[in-house]
Formats: sequence, C-alpha cells, structure tokens
Amino acid sequence: MKITTTPTTGAASGQRRDDAPRKPPSSLAARAFAVQQAFTRLPGDVHALRVIAKTAGLDDATTHRILQTGVDDGVFEQVGRGRYGLGTGTARAGVQAMAHSPGAASTNRILEGSRFSSPPPTCRPTCGR
Repeated sequence: MKITTTPTTGAASGQRRDDAPRKPPSSLAARAFAVQQAFTRLPGDVHALRVIAKTAGLDDATTHRILQTGVDDGVFEQVGRGRYGLGTGTARAGVQAMAHSPGAASTNRILEGSRFSSPPPTCRPTCGR
C-alpha cells in the first residue's frame, strides 16, 4: 500500500510530492532520511547501492556510509554484496509510530493482523537487547 501526499507548492498539478523535483539534501540528518525514504519509493525489498543513491539524490560514497552506519544500528540490513534492505529497527520504529499515532485505536487492528505484531521469524530471543 502506497500512501500519497498532497501536492505542494512547486509541484505540478496532479503530481505527488514524491515525484516533485528535489534538491539534494544538505544536512547529515536530511541525507540519512533521504536514504531511508528511498526504500519507500522503490518497488521490492532489496536494492542495489547505486539505485538507492540515485533515488535518494546522493552520491554512492555518501549513501554507502549512511547504509553501513544503519546496518550497525539495525536500521538497514546488507543482503549480499552492495545490496540493502530495511532492517528490523525500521520495522520496530514503524510499529511504535503506528501504535502511538492519533488514530491508535484503529491502527491497533492493523498491527494485530500484521507480520510485525510479533518478532520477525529470524529474530532470536536475544533480538533487540
């Protein structure tokens, strides 16, 4: 399910904010968020470094450093050489965001039926400690 956003100033009529031309992120935090958001704009679960970098609007070296830092923190996972996916840390953050959002009562039903309502099958009892 893809959530669309309302067009903003500068976006052509009928064009989603995701598709609007964007300038490269300037702060370290903005670059890290751009890499994470690239995964939401790309189809599938695992992507090559160059595809992530291009989607995020960053060079390969910067994207690689962000991804490697994220791998160490569980935000991303490296799946083979030069291929990355979102890690369990990202899923946990998403679940927490949904559980504490203003519509938490309705979101709870979604979480109960989701695969993230319990630890992922690859997660051992020591996961998250």
